[in-house]
Amino acid sequence: MQKFVKYAIILFGLLLIPFAGTLLSNEVNWSGFDYLIASIFLIIIFTGIEVINKYAAGKKLIWILILGLVMLLVWLELAVGIFDTPFAGS
Repeated sequence: MQKFVKYAIILFGLLLIPFAGTLLSNEVNWSGFDYLIASIFLIIIFTGIEVINKYAAGKKLIWILILGLVMLLVWLELAVGIFDTPFAGS
C-alpha cells in the first residue's frame, strides 16, 4: 500500500506540471484526454519498473532504460509525430 501511495503522489505531482502550464500560458493546451493518456503512460512505467525490479535478476537498469526509451518514443509520436503514423500529433 505504501508503494501505491508513493506512486500516486508522484503521478499527481507530474501531472501538476502541465496543469500549471495550462493555467499560466496559452502555449500549453492540454485536454482531459491528454491527462488521461499521460496518467496511463505513467502507470505503465511505474508498473513496468515494479515488474522489472521483481523479475529481472541482473540488468535492471538496462531494462528500465529500455522501458523509458520506448515510452518516450511513443509519447513523442503522440505529441509531435516523429514517425508519421496515423496516431501522430500536431
